Amino acid sequence: MENYYNIPFSFEALLRQERKGLSCSVQESIIQNISLIISTKLNEFRYDLAYGCKIWEVDFIVPSNINIWKDEIKASLEEAILKYEHRIENVEEFNIKVNVDPKNAKRNNQILDFEIRGSIKGTSKRFQYKDTLFFSPYSR
Repeated sequence: MENYYNIPFSFEALLRQERKGLSCSVQESIIQNISLIISTKLNEFRYDLAYGCKIWEVDFIVPSNINIWKDEIKASLEEAILKYEHRIENVEEFNIKVNVDPKNAKRNNQILDFEIRGSIKGTSKRFQYKDTLFFSPYSR
């Protein structure tokens, strides 16, 4: 059942009074919201300055300890997603892996792999989100 609007919203489809392309499933809506949370910087959304995550505040910071840096990112994302995505329950796994890009090892480009597993509230349908984010270089 498609009761949720797509991101980005298609005003062209709305003006043409087309229903196709305006809405999506609950699973797609959750995925789109999580992607929006990850890509939004804190204080960027003027109606709720806490919407987003701290990941963009540490983009070019040189971490003294990569494990502490990774734990801070994970805690920030987990807090933001649990606060702004209420349709997920029974979160079994919330995992972030930090890897160095093997193709560009000289620049130490980091790759953040996200994985969230749980279920959708009310339906108990399994939910899984996986995404990859290429992050700034850091030096040791």
